[in-house]
Amino acid sequence: MSKSTHAFELVHSDVWGPFHTFIDGFKYFVIFIDDFSKVTWVYLLKTKHDVFVCFNDFHLLAINQFSAPIEILRSDNDTEYMSKDMSKYLHFNEILHQTSCVGTPQQNRISERKNHDLLEKTRAIMLQMNVPKAFWSYGALTAAYLINRLPSRVLDFKSPLEVLQDKVSDISHLKVFGCTCFVHLLATHRDKLDARAIKCVFLGYSTTQKGYKCCDTVLQKLYVSMNVRFLEDTEYFSAGNQGGCCQIFFPYLALRMSVCLHPSFQVLTDRFRFK
Repeated sequence: MSKSTHAFELVHSDVWGPFHTFIDGFKYFVIFIDDFSKVTWVYLLKTKHDVFVCFNDFHLLAINQFSAPIEILRSDNDTEYMSKDMSKYLHFNEILHQTSCVGTPQQNRISERKNHDLLEKTRAIMLQMNVPKAFWSYGALTAAYLINRLPSRVLDFKSPLEVLQDKVSDISHLKVFGCTCFVHLLATHRDKLDARAIKCVFLGYSTTQKGYKCCDTVLQKLYVSMNVRFLEDTEYFSAGNQGGCCQIFFPYLALRMSVCLHPSFQVLTDRFRFK
C-alpha cells in the first residue's frame, strides 16, 4: 500500500519525449502521480519549458477540486523542474521539492515505472487497431484514462479513481480505441439529402464534456459527441498505415479540442474532472 496517508501529500512527476511524429504539435508529455491513490494526470507539451505552467494548473486543480494542496513534489533534477519560476512557485506555496541524484533514475522510480506502463498500454491499444504513430498523443491520454480505472494489486485490487473518490468507477462507457464509429450529425448541420452520420475514428474520451472524441480524417474535424455508433470490431486504419506517418497525415489540426487550453502558453492539457 502507499506510504502516503492522504491525497496529494506526495506527487511524483516526470517528462517523456520528444516524439517526432505527430499531428497536433505535441512532442512531450508530463505526468503527475498522486502517491496515495496512484491516479495519474497527463499533460501534453510542445516544449519542456511548459512544465511549470502545467504544474501550476495541476496544483490549482488539486486545491479547487479536492481541497488538498500539494505538500511534496518528487522529480528528477532536469532543467524544467529546476527553473527559477518553478523554484519561486514551490517556495511561495511551501511545497517541498525532492529531486533524484544525477545518474540515479531509480530514485524517481515511481514516475519512471509509470512512464513505462503508460507507453506499454499506449503501444498496445494503437497496434491493436493499426492506429498511426502520428496519433500517439491521443493514445497516451486514452491509456492514462484506462489506467486510472483499472484495478491495481498495490491498491488491494481497487482502481486509482476508486481510492481517490471513495466510490467505484463506472466503466460501462469504455470503447475500443481506434475503432470505426459513426457520429450523428444534427439536422442544422446537414440538408435533407446529406448523410445523417459521418464515418470517424474513435480517439478517446473528453474530460470536459460527457462525450467521445471522434475524428473525421477526410474533413479534418474532431467531434465530441454522445450520439455515436461504434463498430468495435472494425478497424478504421488499414495495417499499412501503422508506420511513422499515415497516408492521411495532415498538418497541425485546427480542431476544437475537448481538453483545457491554457490561454497564454497554448499548452494542451488533459486532466480529469471528477463529479
